[in-house]
Amino acid sequence: MQQQETTIQGGLIDVSGLSLHQLGDEIGGSVFEQTLREILAAPGESAVCGFDSIAAPPPSER
Repeated sequence: MQQQETTIQGGLIDVSGLSLHQLGDEIGGSVFEQTLREILAAPGESAVCGFDSIAAPPPSER
């Protein structure tokens, strides 16, 4: 598995190549878990979630 690194661009952190586990390690597991609990639906409910990444170019342009 290829190791991904976070990069800081203009005060933003590019985490587009990280897995959820790596992202949790990067920003702090407890913060990540709390955020997921707030945005994820309860069992049996539908949920839609998205991230707007305007700071980083698409992978094809890197």
